[in-house]
Amino acid sequence: MSHGTDIFILGGDKVVSVLKEKYPEADMEMMKKRVWLKLAHSGYQPSPVLLREISIDAEIIWICISSPTDYFEYAHWNKGLLQRELLHEEGWWSVVKGQPEPWEHDAFFPEDVLRQYPSYATFGRDNTEADKTRCTSISIIEQGSYFWICSKDSWSAVVSHFNLLE
Repeated sequence: MSHGTDIFILGGDKVVSVLKEKYPEADMEMMKKRVWLKLAHSGYQPSPVLLREISIDAEIIWICISSPTDYFEYAHWNKGLLQRELLHEEGWWSVVKGQPEPWEHDAFFPEDVLRQYPSYATFGRDNTEADKTRCTSISIIEQGSYFWICSKDSWSAVVSHFNLLE
């Protein structure tokens, strides 16, 4: 995948007809307990109202990436509530909402990269030893912080964590 928008619907048979009606141009792949809705263009943002409504009956994982620019957008909805929302563009975390999820540490702060490049997680900060220690040990994403990620690797981390392609 180089760019596009993917919406994964976990355990939500009731929402399939709604999505087919809303997005007739989308490639929809039915899997065991999930639906993979693939939209060809990146930058598409489904309505938060729609995501909230369909997540009442299903868990929603929405990912939008563009690998040439390492644009990464992620939203996780469950039971009508936004669990996590992230937007990374041009090296900046411009949206960070909700609590960190287990897949994030390995996706954004891989141990081998942190060992090899200790300042990796501190670009845009004072780059002091305290900052390095804080980011390396806690490994958090903060709105307004700056560091590059690989959008394809991030997509893969989400897909792997939630077993989305099984």
